[in-house]
Amino acid sequence: MAAEEGFSLLVATPDADLASRIGAAAEPWQPDMVVAEGYISAFKLLTERPFAIIFADCRGAQSPVRELVARLNFRCPSADVVGIVENPPLGKSESPFAVGAAAFISPDADATAIRQLVRQLQQGRAEVAGCGWIGKSPEIRSAASVVLTVAPTEATVLLIGESGTGKELAARAIHENSPRRDKPFMALNCSALAEGTLESELFGHEKGAFTHAFAQKQGVFEAAHGGTIFLDEIGEMPLGLQAKLLRVIEERQVRRVGGTVTLNIDIRVIGATNRDLAMAAEEGSFRRDLYFRLSVIRLIMPRLLDRIWDIPVLVEQFVASQASRKPSFADDAYEQMLGYHWPGNVRELKNFVERLSVLGPAERVTARVVREFLQDDRTTVRNLPMVTGRSPEAARHDLILAALAELKRDLTEIKQAIYAGGIALRSGDVRDPVEAESEEKPTNLTHLEIETIREALVRTGGNRRQASKLLGIGERTLYRKIKEYGL
Repeated sequence: MAAEEGFSLLVATPDADLASRIGAAAEPWQPDMVVAEGYISAFKLLTERPFAIIFADCRGAQSPVRELVARLNFRCPSADVVGIVENPPLGKSESPFAVGAAAFISPDADATAIRQLVRQLQQGRAEVAGCGWIGKSPEIRSAASVVLTVAPTEATVLLIGESGTGKELAARAIHENSPRRDKPFMALNCSALAEGTLESELFGHEKGAFTHAFAQKQGVFEAAHGGTIFLDEIGEMPLGLQAKLLRVIEERQVRRVGGTVTLNIDIRVIGATNRDLAMAAEEGSFRRDLYFRLSVIRLIMPRLLDRIWDIPVLVEQFVASQASRKPSFADDAYEQMLGYHWPGNVRELKNFVERLSVLGPAERVTARVVREFLQDDRTTVRNLPMVTGRSPEAARHDLILAALAELKRDLTEIKQAIYAGGIALRSGDVRDPVEAESEEKPTNLTHLEIETIREALVRTGGNRRQASKLLGIGERTLYRKIKEYGL
């Protein structure tokens, strides 16, 4: 990074030698560096201004390291928190970000190691900003790195992820960082249209090609000439159209419905799906050749549940974008949000913050308020009347499955509360949750998880894809759980 690329740096330590070493290591970036000798002054500084990186000397702190790191994240959500400790407070399988830290370093770390860490953090921040995204988790930074690597190429990209994880944002980031940025970006949801309509939207049609075709129409392939086409939910495309799409991608030519003229096109295709297309190809519901053509580059967009420490960053940005009230969030409110499973991912979180900004308290949001609004969400969705056209027996079966899914969500919340859990732990005779889970004798929680998975498999006749959707987890996670528990 160039020297002029400065940033704000907070070093919270009474150790003058350590502060000097950190300052020397970060000097190539010419940071705006502030040193706080104690945490009272450090937290006061965080109420006055934001920082990009916080080096926090956790030695001698009265609070547990996990709690201290969490509080720094809550007070300055966008900052990368680097904990300075003798022994990192991590379980066997935990990474620093599991407790909200960008990294843990030794108090004896030399300037070279600190400089390398600063360079890595600055690069990650720059790549996420280059994609126009929000977040600081390793998962989102890894995705941003892939996006910026493939963007200048002509490679076809398949984006994989649950609804609300930002697949279209990723596609736009690829387009905006590519040589095609000045050309059109066209997005089309393949699951929202009937087959005939979808074919017309993709390839266009000639006047009189079918009933109500009163004029010639351009398809998105024509309209996006020179640019990028984003095909969302491509796994829902009918097989007949899949063959035509493959031919268009391969030959770079398109013919309108009802037409005889072949048009040359120059486009880049980005597909997106929340399905396992590799399995769909094995089952025959998706063309194998199209799958391989689309998945030259595969990018999995992480769930919000896999990047929970991005929640305070996202909340901060969503609140800032509100035109009216801009409430602040208490530490326990953030803890409550970190413990929720967010099945709708970032989209659900944004909706939640917007409602809080309108209907919630004008100034301070607490854990109680968060619980009330989350409970309102569940009640509203569960009790909303609708005509389904299904028999009472089928409806009862659906209610059983819904209750099973909700039980799984509650289980996930409990687990997440334990793992983010280091926030609430205090010193005393408390076992590490990761170590406790590794014991041979299953805990009640593990037993509940086993029974929940078994019931989902029974209810779906052993169909693992349907079971994973019912449980609200990825198929790979379900496979791993089945193997782990010997189901």
